Amino acid sequence: MPSDPLSPEESLAALIEGLELDGEDADSDAGVQATAELVARLRGNGAPLTLSAGLEERLAGLAGDAPAAVWTLFEPDTVAQCHALSVASGADVVVANTLEPLDALVSDEGVDPEGLLVTGALLAAHAAAPFSLGAVRLGTEDPACLGRLSSEAACLGINGVLLAGVATPKDAARAVAALTPGLPVVLLPDTDGWEAAPDPGAWRVSGDVVALGVEAPLSEALGITERDAPSVRDAGLGWVVRGDVAAVAPEQCAVALRRLYDAGATAAGLSGPVTPAHSLALRDACDAS
Repeated sequence: MPSDPLSPEESLAALIEGLELDGEDADSDAGVQATAELVARLRGNGAPLTLSAGLEERLAGLAGDAPAAVWTLFEPDTVAQCHALSVASGADVVVANTLEPLDALVSDEGVDPEGLLVTGALLAAHAAAPFSLGAVRLGTEDPACLGRLSSEAACLGINGVLLAGVATPKDAARAVAALTPGLPVVLLPDTDGWEAAPDPGAWRVSGDVVALGVEAPLSEALGITERDAPSVRDAGLGWVVRGDVAAVAPEQCAVALRRLYDAGATAAGLSGPVTPAHSLALRDACDAS
């Protein structure tokens, strides 16, 4: 990372100026239509979706131990380039590069959580994909920091929020309550939380929750999907997977992803050491489903 990075405030101001945003909801009709289409497809009404690849491994390779989310504030151009690569590789939905535990970032990196989430959402929304999601990995940080992200969602251009690492339905309810009503939510409980309460009704804490899902190593995510996605889909919700491809060859990944979509996943993305071959396998599996 550069020796003289922009401050968070300078970074956000430069992004807003560069993207020619004026604080108004740009092309709001198109945004409303895109959000409605995303919700329909997440729920299984239409073609399944692919999510952009997680950037943790890619950015870690560029700057040692710096958390990937910190790049969102201090190197937004690099994050934008990574999002563009995901779109070129076939991503339908760009997920903001803010899926690091907020409490750790606040304590270890001195990051302003609201500025991080807003900047990440802005970068995701302007990545030229059909859809975008703000993203938060919940920890012990007060979910009130979600308020600005959701209240400015239309201006930022995002179509919803992905909440990951949710430990319990009570935590999910607390986080969703901090969001502006009407913003679609994709809820990914942590695996322990989901195994403790694998009931879609327990996690449907608001009508804004449009999809549930899982984050896990790809083979584990496949097993959970084959077991639980049918009941979630029967409840009228979508099923979203983020599968870690560590030690998974692209050929194995392709087979697992086809089974994933066949089992009822409405959207899938990859994390870990994602290569172009992995991204191509994801796109091909989605198109074949």
